[in-house]
Amino acid sequence: MKAKDEPGYLRIRDDEWYDRIKRETWKIPVLDRLYRVEEDVRRAISAANWRLVDDHQGPIIPTPPGQERSALMDEAQAVVSATFWYVDRAAQSLTPPDRRWRRCWERLSRGSLARAYINLHAAETSRVLLLSADQLMAVLPSIRQRVAAYLPIGDPHRAALGLVPDPTTATYQILTRTRRHSDLATDGSAKAHAPAAPPAPAPGRPGRRNRRRAWTRLRPRTWRRPGDPDAAGKGKTAAADPPPAAGQAADSTIFTDILGQHQQIAAEALGEACKAEDLQQAQVRHFRWVLWGVFAGLLVLVVLVGIVAIIEPTYLPLCLPARGLTNGIICPTNGHKPNSADLPLILGMGTIGAALAVATSLTGQKVAAGVHYSLSVVQGLVKVAFGALTAVLGIIILGSLTSQELPGILGTQQGLLTVAVIFGYSQQIFTRLIDRQANSLLNAASPTTPATGQGPASATLAGTR
Repeated sequence: MKAKDEPGYLRIRDDEWYDRIKRETWKIPVLDRLYRVEEDVRRAISAANWRLVDDHQGPIIPTPPGQERSALMDEAQAVVSATFWYVDRAAQSLTPPDRRWRRCWERLSRGSLARAYINLHAAETSRVLLLSADQLMAVLPSIRQRVAAYLPIGDPHRAALGLVPDPTTATYQILTRTRRHSDLATDGSAKAHAPAAPPAPAPGRPGRRNRRRAWTRLRPRTWRRPGDPDAAGKGKTAAADPPPAAGQAADSTIFTDILGQHQQIAAEALGEACKAEDLQQAQVRHFRWVLWGVFAGLLVLVVLVGIVAIIEPTYLPLCLPARGLTNGIICPTNGHKPNSADLPLILGMGTIGAALAVATSLTGQKVAAGVHYSLSVVQGLVKVAFGALTAVLGIIILGSLTSQELPGILGTQQGLLTVAVIFGYSQQIFTRLIDRQANSLLNAASPTTPATGQGPASATLAGTR
């Protein structure tokens, strides 16, 4: 563990700081990915036979003793500095504010979450340039999955990523298996059909039968390698394939090393995918603010209507005509004339109806994985506020359309409150467009949902050796 006054100290190594940020669950995965970025960079530098030393200005790659500093080392140093700068900025975004009101505002606005993920994506993109061939092979499946989720099929970066060797495709595996079996069959045939050493001549003059048998043994045998029709039946000996180079398997995939062509293509594709992801997450966050604004406006309208009804109950006619009563009307509070408590009661019953609609919608709602912002709470609040208003408007409209006395249960207090609950539940008709837009944005921002006009997100991109 590093001390705080040690050169090159990173705040993500502080246990006290970790205890402060672990109160919010979304920060722990971000911190884990920051650790992974730092580990990948250090492993890549070690694989290139270099060293990474912490300095006051940040991690540096010193020149090995007895060697001249190359241009590749300078390029790697620039990428290392940029990567650790993004890591430090992401770590700063995870730090909670000192003041309580700012902490409350951060939890409401989620601004630190957006900054943390933007810097994290930049660090992950730049560290791809430093990966070795083995590290690139390990992270390529996740890069392809993210590109398939956020970039359309016609995107040039996605097409360029298809040129990078993909050992997970079925075509590559079939070719590799065929080549391996062919090499094994060739080695076995060469051993089985290798010409035997001639026997030692017997003492004395051999007979005719012995001379024929000796000539048969000395004559070279022809053998055919699998897949070579020209060598069959023509008396030609097929030459075996040259053995693979030392340390190279027959079924290995060749990738470039640090700052190579494959690393640059993968980094560009990952960077574009991360930009598209951040943009879609920003759209979800913007729509979340829109919903908060709608809820605030509806809440203010409900409060104003309630104040007006309390001051003058006759401004909002909530009493309906009913049979068998002295004055022929029934009010929500079971009175026979408007009361200041009628409107709060109708608002409450409309809220109950809207809450039932929210509970019904939550039971069939699917959570979009990988989305940083939740819209369920603010959607429910909008429905509740809208349901209170629709209950009031529904009672007013019903009273204006009904000129005759309501028969049966409709002419009682129980019937009037039941109608208010039904009108509160009916807000689902008007808020359905909001739910549809929210689901569309959440599905677009989820990494498990493929981009528009493509197959499953798990499908690998085209491209084989």
